[in-house]
Amino acid sequence: MIGEMIMKKTLIIVLLVLFSVSLMGADKSDDKKFFLSVNVNLLSPADGNYKDIYGSTVVYPGIEIGFRVFNKIYLLAGYEKISNDGKTPILDEIAKSTQNISYFGLRYRGSFSDKFGYLAELGGSSFSYKEEAFGEVVKGSKIGFFLNGGIDYDLGERFFVTFIIGYSSASDNIEGVKIKFGGLKSSLGFGIKF
Repeated sequence: MIGEMIMKKTLIIVLLVLFSVSLMGADKSDDKKFFLSVNVNLLSPADGNYKDIYGSTVVYPGIEIGFRVFNKIYLLAGYEKISNDGKTPILDEIAKSTQNISYFGLRYRGSFSDKFGYLAELGGSSFSYKEEAFGEVVKGSKIGFFLNGGIDYDLGERFFVTFIIGYSSASDNIEGVKIKFGGLKSSLGFGIKF
């Protein structure tokens, strides 16, 4: 529990620092150190029981910000939310699941050309979850990791699109049952540079 609180506080601090630096103009010699991206994500959940109740693929939104700290290295922070309704196997009871995923880490951006680049990302994730079924509510939070790779393409001086494939993971044990968070994810993003 203490680890999750530290992760959330660190994420808030990173978000505030990135936002403050972008507002102050950071380094006037390069006005494109900051980016903001809105993403649509497609997840293949790692947990088999989750797939049985909510389906084998999940579509959900996300938002991401970053700040370039070195030539090709960015600090990265983001937030994603998964909300699903499903039915339990056999008993056919309604179930509801919500996951709030916050993460921060590093992004490396290399270049194929002036407009076309490749991305490698890694960092930590915090999964806060709540599940309702059979009249009971189970909730908690766990820390895990993510590892991504992808490409981006500039649509002009300020706008860009990204396509990322990655994997995230965390796990918890509830009354002797191991549950997994994350899984294989693809993400399509549209962003702006400042």
